[in-house]
Amino acid sequence: MDDIYVVGVGMTPFGKFLGKSVKDLAADAVNAARVIVALGRYGVQARHLRVVRAAVEREISLIEQVVAPTLRQRSHQAREQAGQTAREIAALTMRVHGALVEAALAEAGFPGGGLAAPPAGYGASAGGNVGGASA
Repeated sequence: MDDIYVVGVGMTPFGKFLGKSVKDLAADAVNAARVIVALGRYGVQARHLRVVRAAVEREISLIEQVVAPTLRQRSHQAREQAGQTAREIAALTMRVHGALVEAALAEAGFPGGGLAAPPAGYGASAGGNVGGASA
């Protein structure tokens, strides 16, 4: 397995991810780096992932629009509900994304059915972390 170095994690206790610990942020960064390394083995470079990032940002925008009315309530319970709803919608959009990719591959004439499993050590673990790292 390749060595992965994460620079800058834990430098500030504030920012966009107030609900995550430094350990959680580090695990997320390592998991993303592992997937990027795995994609690199197929010739995919980080610069090619801009389209993926743009798609994620559009999906998040959709989710934010759906949960915005709940968030306006400003109670702790409303925030918890909005978070749960956002994660459920995200899971559903990921399933739709996978189905659409599979359909597009079939339409393009690529043989086989179902998306292939990622290389060993780079897939989603039982805990939901890509690459099997745990926080």
